Amino acid sequence: SRLSPDQRALLARGQVGGVAGFYLEALSFVEFLMRRRGQAGMNEMLAALGAGAGLDQACEQAYGSDYRRTQQSWRDHVLRQ
Repeated sequence: SRLSPDQRALLARGQVGGVAGFYLEALSFVEFLMRRRGQAGMNEMLAALGAGAGLDQACEQAYGSDYRRTQQSWRDHVLRQ
């Protein structure tokens, strides 16, 4: 919420550089996941991963779409803010 529209566009395209950019992208993605399903969704995804599911399968189970589509939903969300 503290980023300008231009900064959000860079974030959504993965173009915020350095370690700080990596952490900012990760934080934004996790906050997006938490808004979608709360702690229950995160727990479901982590449990699926712990049980041996791949990332796509775990995302599908917890969020209804594979990792790539879930990430694209996040990018779209960032750009709409």
